[in-house]
Amino acid sequence: MSYARHDAAQPRCHVLLAAAISMFLVAWTASGQGAEFPLALDANFNGMVHTGEAGQPDAPNGFRSISDRALIVDGAAGSVDDFTSFLSGLTYDVVNASGDLDILHLGNRNTVDNGNWAFDPAPDGDMIGVQPDWLPDPDQTVVVQLVDPGITLDATSEIGLVYQISNGGGDFDVIFGFADGMSVTVTLNGPDWFGPFGGVPTAPGPGVSIQDNLGVDFTGAGGVDDGSPDATLVVSEAVISAAELLADLGFDVNGKTLTDITLGNASNTAAGHAVLAVTVTGSVTIPSGVPIPIADSTGLAVLTVLLALAGAALMRRRHAGA
Repeated sequence: MSYARHDAAQPRCHVLLAAAISMFLVAWTASGQGAEFPLALDANFNGMVHTGEAGQPDAPNGFRSISDRALIVDGAAGSVDDFTSFLSGLTYDVVNASGDLDILHLGNRNTVDNGNWAFDPAPDGDMIGVQPDWLPDPDQTVVVQLVDPGITLDATSEIGLVYQISNGGGDFDVIFGFADGMSVTVTLNGPDWFGPFGGVPTAPGPGVSIQDNLGVDFTGAGGVDDGSPDATLVVSEAVISAAELLADLGFDVNGKTLTDITLGNASNTAAGHAVLAVTVTGSVTIPSGVPIPIADSTGLAVLTVLLALAGAALMRRRHAGA
């Protein structure tokens, strides 16, 4: 029977190694402060035309317009895609895979535009499709986007939304829910999405620092659910900031953890509202027991240096004991 040698150097190595790991966890969390987190949308609608989705208005799992038009997402010039906003500097991720649900839709396709584009009860060869298999209920007048893991906001945090509104545009509410049970509501506005009209949102309301168009010439489709190339469309951006929420509404998000975002209370019930992307800045704390990623080059460098120090101490101990 043998026993591992124990001396004063051994626990110091363990301490160094533990310190390396714990300091890396702190470094990883700190590196997230003010970082951008583009959310993976809890999308409820396949409302943009991706490659291979046009010309199939009755496809059971295919594209459907939120009214009679849509954005074309094909990677070509003029197509909406992943991008960094020239208005805010925020980076947004847009769903760019064919056949996937790709937007947060607020509205009711069967009543939009006074019911002109209600789903057909059965395929009949026109441009209006049947209700798709992915849409159990056309009434989507309240929509919830979960934020999981929660994102802890600070005094410089921003929440950006990229969106468009059909049939005359209008207002809609965005409610931000937090882990402590509190919430705050802001109202956003957008113009009609038809590019040749060239409308603009109203001035930013309370809590909103930016509300403007990203452009009026994004590649668009027409033909209702046929998705055939047509006139360009408007895309807008709104940014809700911690500073504006505090200054305008007296609501302090510093240190609060954002857990959900609810869309609702549209002023124009004859319009469809499409949120294409959401990005939040703040920090994320990895829960205990969850594997820790190497979040960025800073975190990797910190871990590498600390583990090297622990390794050097271990080598010294071995040489001293030889």
